[in-house]
Amino acid sequence: FGILLERSGNIVMEYNHEQMDVDPKVSGLDTTFSQKFNDRLRKIRLNLTIDMLDNSILPRRGIYIDASLDAAYKKLNSNKAYQQYIVFLDAYHTFYRRHNIALHLFYTNFNGDLPIYKNAFEGGPSSFIGMSNDQLMGNKYGYVRLDYRYEYKKDIFLKILLNSAAYDLFDMVGIRDTNNLYGYGLGIKLLSILGTIEFIVSQGSTSLNQSDQMQTRFYFSAGYTL
Repeated sequence: FGILLERSGNIVMEYNHEQMDVDPKVSGLDTTFSQKFNDRLRKIRLNLTIDMLDNSILPRRGIYIDASLDAAYKKLNSNKAYQQYIVFLDAYHTFYRRHNIALHLFYTNFNGDLPIYKNAFEGGPSSFIGMSNDQLMGNKYGYVRLDYRYEYKKDIFLKILLNSAAYDLFDMVGIRDTNNLYGYGLGIKLLSILGTIEFIVSQGSTSLNQSDQMQTRFYFSAGYTL
């Protein structure tokens, strides 16, 4: 069930039924340690999208918000009861025609018995610079990213990227540790008739529990992503 918010966004409500049947086999580990997932999830999903960007390919002004709530309840005959929140926010502003600042925010949290396979995965050139695709993973964390883009020519753009994440990490024996992850990079974006072409070189935290050690990552993308 959806409701349009004029021409700038929409609200969608869904009822979902999911049946999980996963039996992972991890080589070298005691078979009693590997956790099986055989869950029946029945949940309500709410999603809010607001798109006020002036251009979806190369935004110069405006904001974009994507917020979702997944709520599973025992009253719906779900094996797990939880509420999961995920929010994205992108804001763009151009000044002196050639200079653009972009702010990207992400946050996820939960209540209840959230299954591990419902963790949120981020990382990579479109989210957290300096880490591999989907390397940033968990159920309670957030990050902020700041991009500066300079229009060198009408089809050539230079970029500086900085981001930081606040992360709550639980190890296998339940010990809690709070980490701050970091990343930065330099990039160049080209516009062509075949779409955008972008190359980024970056450094970032090596892993979730090695935030003070840095790794080098290169990203290359080509074409349109809508």
